[in-house]
Amino acid sequence: EGAAPEPAAAQPPTPPPLRILPRPPVRTPLREHVKTTVFEDIFRREKDAEAAAEVQRLEEQALAAAAERKAALPDMLRAAAKAGEAAKVLELLQEGAGINDVDANGWTALYTATVYGKEEAVKSLLGWTNPPAEVDKANNNGVTALMAAARDGYTQVVVQLLDRGADVQQVDEF
Repeated sequence: EGAAPEPAAAQPPTPPPLRILPRPPVRTPLREHVKTTVFEDIFRREKDAEAAAEVQRLEEQALAAAAERKAALPDMLRAAAKAGEAAKVLELLQEGAGINDVDANGWTALYTATVYGKEEAVKSLLGWTNPPAEVDKANNNGVTALMAAARDGYTQVVVQLLDRGADVQQVDEF
C-alpha cells in the first residue's frame, strides 16, 4: 500500500516524419525512344513549317517578277524591233508580248522596226499570225508603218508591207 507509484515506462523517441520523395522516372529504352521521337517530330514539323514558309515567299517573289516581266514585254518587244533583233522579236512574241501593243506615242513594234529600217524585224513581225500585226495601225499622229517606210526610203520594208496588204489610200493627219 504505500508503494510508490510505478515510474512511467520510457517512451521510445518518435522518429522524424517520413518525407515522400518523388519517384525518379523510370528510364526504359522504349520511354527514351518515344521521348526522342516526339522531340524529333516537333523539330521536323518546325523545320517543315519554316521550309513551307520559304517556298511560299519564293513563289510570291517569282510571281511578282513574272508579273513585272509580263508588264515589260511590250517595251522589250519594241526595243528588240528597234535593234533589228528578229530572233528576240519572235522569242518575245512567243512569251506573250502583244504584237499590236503601243507605247505613249502610239508606236507598235511593227511601226518601230519600220521607222528604224529593220527589215528582218519587220519580216518577223509580219510573219507572226497569232494575232497578226495590224499593218495599217497608225501612231498618235495618224502615221502608219507604210507611210513611215515610204517617207524614210526603206524600199524593202515598203514591199513587205504592201505584200501584207497595207492600205496605200490611208492618209495621216498632216
